Amino acid sequence: MPDLLPRFSAQFPHIQLEVQCDISDALVKSFQEGLLDVVLSVRHKPTQSGQLLGWEPMVWVIAEHVPLAQWLILPLALNPEGCIFRAHALSALGREEKPWELRYISQSPTGINVPVQNGLALTVKTPRSVPPGCRIVTEADGLPDLGHVEIELHQRPGHSSEALQAFCQALEAVVTDHNGIECLHLGA
Repeated sequence: MPDLLPRFSAQFPHIQLEVQCDISDALVKSFQEGLLDVVLSVRHKPTQSGQLLGWEPMVWVIAEHVPLAQWLILPLALNPEGCIFRAHALSALGREEKPWELRYISQSPTGINVPVQNGLALTVKTPRSVPPGCRIVTEADGLPDLGHVEIELHQRPGHSSEALQAFCQALEAVVTDHNGIECLHLGA
């Protein structure tokens, strides 16, 4: 998204974008209510409006300078209730009977990233969203596997200007051109 927004604004300077960040379920609900034209989301359950783009692994993330072994009880920074990343994290830790404490809760990526980057907590991300100064920790480090999430695009049918089509195509390319995502290839 960081590269997409300025490119789109330069290509369509007369179009004003409004970008909302929220938990995927809330964004899909707003889309289904006609409040949003496009939603890129993590699929929580099948919908009639979402086009599956692919699968992306979830990974544990901590600050580069922090040894995971320093924590007897894992301090977590996660999104609020309703986030699939949170659900996967807590479920995986529960299965492995790993002790944890939820110390930071935020809907904002920045609200999650700051405590993680400062070595105060660990979190769950996709490989493409690991913040600077952080690293991925794996099963080899003693943390449970988190599985994958499905990435989907919702686009309002019959509401397609040239600008909206260009934005959706560019957004899809940003998602599917990433090395960490297993793409769904639709036959023509």
